[in-house]
Amino acid sequence: MLAPDERATLVDQLRPPAGSRLDHLVGTTFTLDLQSALVPALAFASPSHATDPLAMLASIRICANAIDIFHQAGHIRVPERTNALMAFLEPAVHAVRSRPGTLFHPKIWLAKYIDDEDAVSFRLLVQSRNLTRDNSWDMVVALDGTMGSARNKTNRPLRALLQYLADDATVSPLEPTRRGRVHALADDVRFAEWTAPEGLSDIAFHLFGVPGHKPSPNFEGTRHLAISPFLGDDGFDTVIPGERVLANVISRAESLEQLRPDTLSWFEASYVLNSDAGIPDPESDSANVLGGLHAKAFVVEYNHSARLFIGSANATAAAFSKNVEILVEMTGAKKKFGINAMLSSGGLGPIISPYEATGGAEPDEADAVRRELDKTLRAVASTPFTATVQPAGEFFDLLIETAVAIQLPDGYTATIELTTRPGSAVTMTADKPVDFISPGLTLVDITQFLAVRVTEPGGSSGGTVVVANLINEPDERLDEILASQLKKPEDVLRFIALMLSISNGGDSAGGAFDQMIRGQDSQSGPLPGILESLLLALATAPAVLTDMDGFIRRLHRDDTRRDLLPPGFSALWTDIYSAATVLNRRNA
Repeated sequence: MLAPDERATLVDQLRPPAGSRLDHLVGTTFTLDLQSALVPALAFASPSHATDPLAMLASIRICANAIDIFHQAGHIRVPERTNALMAFLEPAVHAVRSRPGTLFHPKIWLAKYIDDEDAVSFRLLVQSRNLTRDNSWDMVVALDGTMGSARNKTNRPLRALLQYLADDATVSPLEPTRRGRVHALADDVRFAEWTAPEGLSDIAFHLFGVPGHKPSPNFEGTRHLAISPFLGDDGFDTVIPGERVLANVISRAESLEQLRPDTLSWFEASYVLNSDAGIPDPESDSANVLGGLHAKAFVVEYNHSARLFIGSANATAAAFSKNVEILVEMTGAKKKFGINAMLSSGGLGPIISPYEATGGAEPDEADAVRRELDKTLRAVASTPFTATVQPAGEFFDLLIETAVAIQLPDGYTATIELTTRPGSAVTMTADKPVDFISPGLTLVDITQFLAVRVTEPGGSSGGTVVVANLINEPDERLDEILASQLKKPEDVLRFIALMLSISNGGDSAGGAFDQMIRGQDSQSGPLPGILESLLLALATAPAVLTDMDGFIRRLHRDDTRRDLLPPGFSALWTDIYSAATVLNRRNA
């Protein structure tokens, strides 16, 4: 059943099986927080390095090219502070444009892993949680899968979603390599054989809002439970079809109050979260507690069975007729997974309380203003932006442009600035293309992430981040960002060790380096330990070594950073890099 004391972090859920490494990870979310978007890469570092800042740096550097995150255009939160590591996310973040009146709202993570014998496995998370730091109650279904020998029609909705994202959904077309990789994952997932959670069976996926794909969920039953923070009178026509039958609803008080009284009249019971339902959030520090409802699920009883639908869809008409949404369906015994079990003390009972709504309340005026602001932000963010790098002596200028005019409602104003240069906003003119230069940038200041803020006539404002297409990117930009994060020789050694460890899907190289670093004051010095690990990388992951060449050479060329490299390392690296280049050519 859905028990609130069974919790797991996203990092734990995405961590590869023992002996396997990440091949590709695709995530979808409605809203996105760039700081949170750094988190999935941490799943691919060893758990022993979970609190090591350099592990995050190495994980992001290794994994960013294997991760693709799709989000609703206009719903990236403007970061409160910049983080240089966000630059590695830029190619991995893809804005999805939505048709007027619709939203891109699915929340899944689909990972493909490969073990040492090239066997493929999958992990799929179908959830209600966005990739943000929100601390609301959410739900997730975690499924493990193996590569079968025949196509599995169950996976057609997953393939359709991936193909849609690769071909037709994004504000700017995917870079060809990434597009091809998403298509390859779509082809592979056809063969996935999923293992259902204990006590459940008959896994099915229901995808809504993707052109050419028609979902067919069966919500018919004798008794229903809807868990949904947002409600609509017309939404119950889908989730409780036919003649009105007994319905239980867990939602927010304000959503229940906005339903019509005649809708409320056929509820068996309605509930809201207890005010004291907060518990520590496992993905945050202990000071943060889970509070507020964001979970979405539907339970349908029939005979002695119960069908569970869990995913992104609220109980609204838009969720099932307009938006892009996904639900996973599973079947279990009513005694264990039915409504009474869900509402019992062993289920959600301890965190919910009955709520008697009268209904008929008008929507809050502030909510209407917020919706209009969000609509405007989505329109601006659905416009392709370009950011062209122009050398300017020791520095760089960044030319920000759009090919089409920015559309703003009457009385609205908007500004734009680099996320790396907060406080340097430029006003955008309605009905004119964007065209401005941000001057005097260092390599670390160059970014694809642009902060847009919109203000409506009443003075309320909202913001989002748009991802521009970066043109003429200096080859050394990301190498400089890496080098800027390394402050002492131990950092360089640990970073190289972690890069090698993550690329091998294990901890052996990192462990060898850890041992070497702890003893680097010994007479033998650090080079024997480095040589051992670099030779291991030559045999298992030569591409990682060539990938590291840029930042190592940047350290060597910079007089202020040259001391970060151990004595004799530059000469050793020249030989290792040459050998790795030859091996990569042979493997191409």
